[in-house]
Amino acid sequence: MNLMPALAVTRGGMVESLHRAAVAVVSNSGDLIASFGDGQTPIFLRSTAKIFQAMPLILSGAADRFGLTDEEIAIACSSHQGEAFHLAAVSQLLNKAGLDPSQLQCGTHQPFSKNAQEFLCRNCESPGVLHNNCSGKHAGMLAACKCHNWALEDYMEPSHPLQLLILETIATFCALPASKVTTAIDGCAAPTFALPLKNLAHGFSRFISGAVDLEPALHAGSQRISNAITGHPQLISGDGVIDCELIKAFKGTAICKLGAEGVFAMALKRSTKYPKGVGIALKIEDGSNERARGVIMIEVLRQLGLLDSSLEIAFSRLFTFELKNHRGDTVGALEPLLKLDF
Repeated sequence: MNLMPALAVTRGGMVESLHRAAVAVVSNSGDLIASFGDGQTPIFLRSTAKIFQAMPLILSGAADRFGLTDEEIAIACSSHQGEAFHLAAVSQLLNKAGLDPSQLQCGTHQPFSKNAQEFLCRNCESPGVLHNNCSGKHAGMLAACKCHNWALEDYMEPSHPLQLLILETIATFCALPASKVTTAIDGCAAPTFALPLKNLAHGFSRFISGAVDLEPALHAGSQRISNAITGHPQLISGDGVIDCELIKAFKGTAICKLGAEGVFAMALKRSTKYPKGVGIALKIEDGSNERARGVIMIEVLRQLGLLDSSLEIAFSRLFTFELKNHRGDTVGALEPLLKLDF
């Protein structure tokens, strides 16, 4: 990876740690608008792929056949926090498709939400498969398979028709031959995909804005998913999480999705500066999520001229630029180092 120092963590005026990153900013036509580091860096998409992985739910006709709402389409794209309303949305998707949580093969982990963790602890309960942040994605995959009459028991196998369709969908939106996309296994046991950072940014821009070469069904499906995401950002992750907060801030004009290991992707359908839309993709080399991702992404948006003063103040409070100790004293800073190359 050709990644460069993007964020310094300072203490006592001395740099204590560095986070290295790469950023690619791409127009709807695929031109590189700005970059930091190598935009051709190959990365695993991880959960940023979920918007593409939800497409078979639309293309199969499952969303219409089972009468899915925008909330249930949104949860199929989510990395949710395991709150009660997240679990309810996954359950509703499964129920409408005549499926059962026992058919989900994503595994179990503690919910990301502290409130949800405390609820389980107070009630002496263990997390279930619905608490997995990918349970909505897997529910959507199963619903698509059921509509196609594809086998349900091996829906995660890379050779399954569903996964082959997802691979082709990613290749189409990201403007890359499927043979050039590397596959591996994600944390939820489904396939994950690797391709250049620039192509991820391009794929997100094409997804929200469309492209002249997209088939009508793909364009209509991506617009339906984009509308579900922008209409229900809390279902994509949860309040206080960067993708949810950015979707809310841009008021229906942006889709955003975080991914494990320091990956983030975002696209704006339109803005004053970029009237034809823009896609942004970020990879942090050390996989930092909580500390580095928000600060770096806000700095990228600032340099792109996409944050007005009120948004900049609001996000600097939400994603702190200060390093504090356990008493709450400010003892250092998180200082962005990156400078986009236009």
